Amino acid sequence: MITIIGLGSLLCQKSAERTCPTLKNFRLGSLFGYRRVFNKTDSDFVKSNEMPVTHNKYACLSAVPCDIEHEMTVSAFEISETEWLPFLKREFEYKLVRVQFIDQDSKNADGILCVGDYKNDLECEFVCESDPYRLSLWKEYKSKCDEPMWRTDLLPDESYLKRCLDIAKEHGTYVYDNFIKTTYIGDQSQTIEEYLRKTNL
Repeated sequence: MITIIGLGSLLCQKSAERTCPTLKNFRLGSLFGYRRVFNKTDSDFVKSNEMPVTHNKYACLSAVPCDIEHEMTVSAFEISETEWLPFLKREFEYKLVRVQFIDQDSKNADGILCVGDYKNDLECEFVCESDPYRLSLWKEYKSKCDEPMWRTDLLPDESYLKRCLDIAKEHGTYVYDNFIKTTYIGDQSQTIEEYLRKTNL
């Protein structure tokens, strides 16, 4: 079995099950040394040919290493090897990094985290080149979108942000508060807590 760590929509078991329907042992945990950042073009816009042209609010999340000792609440679950390919299709553009986290039973564990600390798209392409399947998905994406995927000037896609916030709320006040305090806009100048306060979303 392969342990997956979830950050945004994967905090929701039903969302994870849409990709990996036979997943096991869905639970929450804690991760240190990373923050969530809205720094990636939401590929759903690209797939549907609906890229916004009047604003830059079309980012989704990745994990980015940080020096601040955040305790970031995440989900964790196990998938079989047969579900690795569907998961890879969903998350092909990330660095899939094995990291340590603390399980809900306060036990040390490790799992695969979707990391997006790319400097540019060329670095992302280089990572995808290690796997012919990932490279084919990358080329398909780039054939539909000339703009960089990884950017620091993006703001959250509002519908995706609302979905993530609703998911966090379903887990309770602690998880919601943790989400807004450990999640940042693309340039990492504001937490989502600050962003929500300023934009009145």
